[in-house]
Amino acid sequence: MFKLLLYSAILLLFITLTFGCNRIKTKSEELADKSLNKAKDAWRETVEGVFDAFTTSKNSSFQTVFGTRDSLHVREVEGIHIDLPAGFYFDFLKYEADKKTILSYIKSLPEDPIENEMASSDAENVDANLELIKRQSPQIYAKLGFFTAFKQEKDPEFYSCTKRGVEHNLIFVKNSKTVYHFMENNRD
Repeated sequence: MFKLLLYSAILLLFITLTFGCNRIKTKSEELADKSLNKAKDAWRETVEGVFDAFTTSKNSSFQTVFGTRDSLHVREVEGIHIDLPAGFYFDFLKYEADKKTILSYIKSLPEDPIENEMASSDAENVDANLELIKRQSPQIYAKLGFFTAFKQEKDPEFYSCTKRGVEHNLIFVKNSKTVYHFMENNRD
């Protein structure tokens, strides 16, 4: 009888320890996950704060960027230049001009040997950079309403190329002279 009682007590102790250890393990994992998530959130908020604090914007135009508006018969609509941390900058321009004239002009810009020719494109790069600004600097994104209007245009035509380290993304509105021009560069 004593042996049976001893075995029962050992079995009960074993079951209690097993379930207790599992509960302790579960709680410790939950606490570790919670701590990790808090650390990730704090890190994200810090990075976003730095990004936002060091991101500036100012008005821009085709004339400001290229200095050749008159000879190309460009009618300025609106533009913004955005300086980002780590030497990146974006220019978002909206203007009116002849499509062939603008494509010829951008094609004629000096290029490095590894850069590409003007090619038909899509909105992927522009959308990705707009989303970055929207997420990281909402107050600057709010100023881009003139540019994001291209999404409402019917069948826009996209072209892109890189010239002297500047990636040009051109969006032409069919049956119109409206041009949306996004430029991305990293100052070395």
